[in-house]
Amino acid sequence: MAVNIHSNPTTKDAKNDVFNNEVSIEKAAGSRLYTNDGDDYIDLSSQSAYQLIGHNIKEVQDAIIEATKNGEQLSNLQYSNQKVIELSNKLLEKLADQTQWHILFTQSDAEAIDLAIRQIYDFWHAKHENQRRIFLTFAYANHSTATSCINLNASFKNHNPYEDFLIPVEHLPYPDTWHLDQNIERKEEIALKRLDEYLEKNHLRCAGLIVEPLLQTHDGMQACRPNFLNQAFRLVKSYRLPIIADERYLSPMRSGRFLACQYLNTAPDIIVMGNNLTNNTIPLGTIITDTRIIDQLNLKQGHKDRINHLACIAASKTIDILSNRLNNDYITRLQDVHAKRLRQLHKQPIVKNIRYLGSIGAFDIICEDRSKQAQLIDWFYKSSTDKKLLIQRHEKNVCISPPLCLTIDDLEQSYDIIEDIMQNMPLQYITNCVDNDAL
Repeated sequence: MAVNIHSNPTTKDAKNDVFNNEVSIEKAAGSRLYTNDGDDYIDLSSQSAYQLIGHNIKEVQDAIIEATKNGEQLSNLQYSNQKVIELSNKLLEKLADQTQWHILFTQSDAEAIDLAIRQIYDFWHAKHENQRRIFLTFAYANHSTATSCINLNASFKNHNPYEDFLIPVEHLPYPDTWHLDQNIERKEEIALKRLDEYLEKNHLRCAGLIVEPLLQTHDGMQACRPNFLNQAFRLVKSYRLPIIADERYLSPMRSGRFLACQYLNTAPDIIVMGNNLTNNTIPLGTIITDTRIIDQLNLKQGHKDRINHLACIAASKTIDILSNRLNNDYITRLQDVHAKRLRQLHKQPIVKNIRYLGSIGAFDIICEDRSKQAQLIDWFYKSSTDKKLLIQRHEKNVCISPPLCLTIDDLEQSYDIIEDIMQNMPLQYITNCVDNDAL
C-alpha cells in the first residue's frame, strides 16, 4: 500500500522547530545554537528549545555517559536506593519545612500533573466527598495538552470534542500586569471578587485550585503580583481547598528562586516539576505533596515506586549546578539586566507592558494601526534572526527566556541588538503608534 508523505521541499529541516524554520540547527552548546553553515546564534527561548541550564552541559552529559557504560540506562531505581534518597534530600533541602513534604517521581512531566490531579480527587474520595469535581484555574493558563489538562486551558479552544469526559473547570479572571500598570489594583479586585463569589456558592462542589505561580506561559509571559496570589491562596484555603502549583516551566530557578511559589507567603499543597529538573535530557516528573494530603491517602513508598536511573543521575547533577554556579545570586544579576534594559527599551514608541522575573524578561510590540501588527511582528523576528538572536515567535509578545548559563555580557549584547533593531525600524510601523511616557 502506498504511503503519501506530505512535505515541503523549500522548508529547512530544523532540528529545533520553534524558530519557524528560519534556521537549520546542526548542534548546540551552552547558550549557543550552530547551523551547518557555521553561523552561531544566541538562544533566547530556552523554554521551547528544551534546555534549562543550557545545551549539552558537560557535567550532566558526562554523568549520563558514565552511567550508560554500565548499562544503567536499562534500570529503574527503587525509592530505597541511595541515589534516589540523595536526590530526594537535595530537593527537600530547597524547601522551607523539610518534614512537611512527600516526594514522588514519574516517567514524565505529563504523568506528574496527571498524578497531582488524581491525588486531589483521591483526597476527597477518602473524605467521602465525591461531589467535589470542579477545578478552579485562571484564564489563559497553559497546563499542557495532556488529556487531564486540556480543559484547564481556556485559551486553546481545542477541547470541545472531549467535554463529556474532561475535568470540569471554572476559569477565573487573571490580572496580568506590567511595569507602571495603572489599573492593576482594579484588575486584582475584580479577580478576587469573582473568586470569592464563586466559592461562596460552589465551594462544596470544588476540588481545588491549580495555578502557574506568578507567570503564565501561554503566548509569552503573563505576570501577576505575588500579593494577588497570596490573597487568592488564602481565600481558597479558607474553604479547605487544596492548591496545586504547576511549576513545570518556571522551576527550578528560572524565577530566581528554586521554586516560584517561594515568593509567596502561603504555600501550595502540591508542587509539580517537570523535565527541567534533568536539564531536559531525560523525561522526569516530580510531585512534592504536603504530608497532610498524603496522610489522608494512606500512601507509602513501596516496591512499585521507581525512578529512571539516568533521570535520577541527571536531576541530581542539575541541582548541583544550580546550587554551586547558577544560584539565586546569579539569577538576580540576570534579572537586574532585564530590569535596566527593559526600562530603557520602554522608551521606544512601540514597546509596551514590560515585565521581568528572574532570568526572564518580556515586552509587547503593539501598533495602533492593527492592520500592520502582523507585518511588524514578522519584521521584528526576521531582524532578530538576521542578527543572530533566536527568539520564539508570539503574536505580540517578545519573551526573552535564555538558558540559565547565558553570561551577563551576552544578555547585555542581546539587548544592544534588540535596541538597535528598534531604533532602525521602518517608519511605516511607527507613524501610527502611541508614544510611551519616557521613564
